Amino acid sequence: MAKPKRLCIAFVVFGDVVVLELVGPLEAFTVARTAPLLSVGDPYSTRIVSEEGGPFVTRSGLEITTEPLSALDGIEIDTMIVIGGGGHDLPVVSSS
Repeated sequence: MAKPKRLCIAFVVFGDVVVLELVGPLEAFTVARTAPLLSVGDPYSTRIVSEEGGPFVTRSGLEITTEPLSALDGIEIDTMIVIGGGGHDLPVVSSS
């Protein structure tokens, strides 16, 4: 039986990221990847990217290292999860 293709999951971070928005979904793929009952091996490859790559600071001040978005050139991405942007805590309608 052929070994199944690993699925590439890209997490794209930008703007005002709340750390749980990144690590929650990332941990879900990590748990799935390391589950003892999973008989298909290592089904996921996860990548964390930002526009320029390098250190990225979350809203809480946690610094994470990212790859540049260009590192995904030529790679087949199965799922892209975009995290950040901020502004979601702002009122939709101004009081003025």
